[in-house]
Amino acid sequence: MRPRLQILIPKDTSIPHAEVPCNSLWELVEYLSFQRVFVIYKYHETFFDVSFPRTSPSIAQKILDDWLQAPLELQELNAVACLER
Repeated sequence: MRPRLQILIPKDTSIPHAEVPCNSLWELVEYLSFQRVFVIYKYHETFFDVSFPRTSPSIAQKILDDWLQAPLELQELNAVACLER
């Protein structure tokens, strides 16, 4: 099960970001690449910081909330979509 991620907004940069557990990162990376969302990843020892510099906080939160409901096997869905073209 994927964790619910919460958008945080630091006062010094105002760039929305979320702290993503390391074991969830690759699924999120895959999902964000399908969504074509520009993000910046920053490694920390126990989590990754995923920043959304070109996205409003509310849209960034919606993207993360939608990720919770997205199918776990996005690659399979993409392969099927490519075959149907």
